[in-house]
Amino acid sequence: MDDPLWELFFAETDLDRRPARNYCSRCPVREDCLRHALEHKEIWGIWGGLDEADIRRALWVDSVGSAARRSRYPNCPSCHSRPSSLQVSTICDMRTRRKRERITCRVCDFYWHSPTSAVAVRAYWKERRQRLQERRTTVVPDNMKSAASL
Repeated sequence: MDDPLWELFFAETDLDRRPARNYCSRCPVREDCLRHALEHKEIWGIWGGLDEADIRRALWVDSVGSAARRSRYPNCPSCHSRPSSLQVSTICDMRTRRKRERITCRVCDFYWHSPTSAVAVRAYWKERRQRLQERRTTVVPDNMKSAASL
């Protein structure tokens, strides 16, 4: 293609993608563009300032768009806050009369709908609860109990 915008937003190398990311950083519809990419699994090109890897990480999908367990939980794609700032809620879409999973960042109020992201965020919170439970039920050795009572 000879379209300069196509080449800008679908560049091959990281160095060539930098101008698109800079362009997105001052775009007034950046969040809408990013939300569209997340909700429609646009896993190629630059969308809302994020590249393919960032979008796949947020969606918890592989290079072909299929759900895939990743090594890290997703951060907020808008402000990059940790997974602990994300919450999942189920809402009913009145237009389609279907339930949808909505992920909302409590830091920047950015939200998007994605079943795979919802699975990832729920898995994060489940793992976090399990870790807290393990810490609470850790047995203190007898020699530590006697030293603590002194």
